[in-house]
Amino acid sequence: MTGRITAYLATAVAVVLLVSGCAKAVDTALCHTNPRGWSEDARIEYNNSDTLSLRDLSFFLRLNTAAERCELPVTIRIEAPDSTFATERCVWHLATERGSSPTATIERIGYRTECQLTQHGKYRFIVAPDRPVRGVEAVGIIIEKRDNDNGKR
Repeated sequence: MTGRITAYLATAVAVVLLVSGCAKAVDTALCHTNPRGWSEDARIEYNNSDTLSLRDLSFFLRLNTAAERCELPVTIRIEAPDSTFATERCVWHLATERGSSPTATIERIGYRTECQLTQHGKYRFIVAPDRPVRGVEAVGIIIEKRDNDNGKR
């Protein structure tokens, strides 16, 4: 009986170690918007403590059933902890089909690959739509750390 318990515990520990070793380092941050008409800046803050790792950045939108498929021009401003900033315009293609489900849908939009956030502190990602858009409940960012194995995730 003791041998079975020991074998069970050893197997459980091995599974936990295997799963935790395969887990990606992923951070997210989001800003809630007015789902009746997102028209103001969505200010997303991310506190960075890793200045060496390469990361992939994606934005995401939480959409309700009022959202429509469309091309959405947005302005993205990234402010670094030392107050330097970069601004660019992008067009997001909202293509996810929304049914009559009362639950929200997540639309992920790829942004940058192999980025390095080189400063410690608070980064701000400010996203503003060029026109009001209905059905957007939140705007967020996904920051995925890449493995050191030749940049593979």
